[in-house]
Formats: sequence, C-alpha cells, structure tokens
Amino acid sequence: MATPYDDLAAQYRKFQRVKSYRIIEYSFMHRLGSVSGQSILDLACGEGSWARTFKQMGAGYVVGVDISEEMLKLALHEETQRPLGIEYVHKPVQDLGKIGEFDLVTGSLLLHYASTKDQLLQMCQTAADNLRAGQRFLAVNNDPRSKGPNPSDAFKQYGYSNIEFPKSLQDGELIKITLAAGEDHYQFDNYYYSLTTYEWALRTAGFKTINWHRLILPPEIEQEDGRDFWEFFLENAHLVVIECQK
Repeated sequence: MATPYDDLAAQYRKFQRVKSYRIIEYSFMHRLGSVSGQSILDLACGEGSWARTFKQMGAGYVVGVDISEEMLKLALHEETQRPLGIEYVHKPVQDLGKIGEFDLVTGSLLLHYASTKDQLLQMCQTAADNLRAGQRFLAVNNDPRSKGPNPSDAFKQYGYSNIEFPKSLQDGELIKITLAAGEDHYQFDNYYYSLTTYEWALRTAGFKTINWHRLILPPEIEQEDGRDFWEFFLENAHLVVIECQK
C-alpha cells in the first residue's frame, strides 16, 4: 500500500532538523520520562528515529510499526548499520491487532491520519490492546482546540509553508499541511476531529484518563532565539502531546 510518506521518506529527515520539529520532540520526551528496561510499542514509527532514541535511553524491547514501506526501509537500513535490537512491522496500525503487552505504547503523528471515526477508534484500540493495565499511551497529535495559525503565513518562520484547517471544523475534514526545510517543501493531508471525538475513541478503547499537554520550548532553543520569537508558535501550535492511562 503506497502512502504519502513513501515519496517523502528520505526528505522528511531534513525537516527533523528544523527547530519546530525539535520543539515537538522535546515536548514529547519531556512527558516520556524514564523508559529504562521497559518494553515499548512505537506506532507510526516512521524511519525509526524515536524507536532508536528509546533504545538509547535504556528501553528493553522496542517494536516499531508503520504503514510506509519506504520509511521502514530507512529504519531497517539504520538497524543494519547500527544494530540496537529493534523489531519493525510493516502494517497499518488499525490492522495490527494484539501482538503483546507493552509497558508503553507511543504514537507520533498517528491518530489524525484516521480517515473515519471507525478507523480512529481502531487505532486507539490497537494502542489499548497492546498495553498492560495501568500503563500509558503517549502520542503527538493535531490539537483539536486549534483552528490553525491566523494568518497561516505567520508560521513560515517556523518551518511551515502553510497550514490550512477546514473552516467548518467538522469531523473527518482535511487539514492540509506544507512543511519546508530550506528549498524543499513537503505537502500532505490529515484529518480534523473534535476534542469530544478523540476522547470518545480513547475512552471507548479502554483509556481511563486523558491529558492534553501543550508544546514547550527547549532551553537551548530559548537561549538561541529568545522566547519572544517562539511565543506565537507556542500559543498557536496545531500539535499537542496526548497522555492516556489504561
């Protein structure tokens, strides 16, 4: 199954070096905490950068799952070059089923790719089914409370060419995003869902608590650029960290 990320796989690494991506990663890792000895299922693992980070942080057993064959080729190449013992599975998250009971399940930029409410529920169910009772699902996702930056071109200084939210903000409508890294631009779509719909899917899947955490600025970026430069980005960020407990 071809995906938008098949064509973007190699180029996407360039965006990972942009400071706005570093803020997203820092915000996620801040909530992650210690993973020493833990088993982790990394849903929508992409080219495996966070899976490798988990291993380098001391995680015991890490499995990455992604729908993009090209992204996984990059992950497997990296594993071949610098083996860490990470396993990778090529499959849509909603079709994965239960493959184990993990101490932590992660989902970076996953849930907002569900094209229907049923698919959203299936993704949440996959996360819950593979998680031990009392443990966490941690995800980076579109913030349903955001209507996107206004004006949208204000985000160009942060590595985005455009973020176009649907005007009606109805479940299942497209959000169009264009990323920029230097002269390269990458356009892809994901889907809008309301806060109510996300929480319905997560609770129906079996999560007892759901917390939404805004992005936070890494100290080194604040020192480099000053907080004032990033204030608009943080106040209008379209992404959020979701922390759920089963």
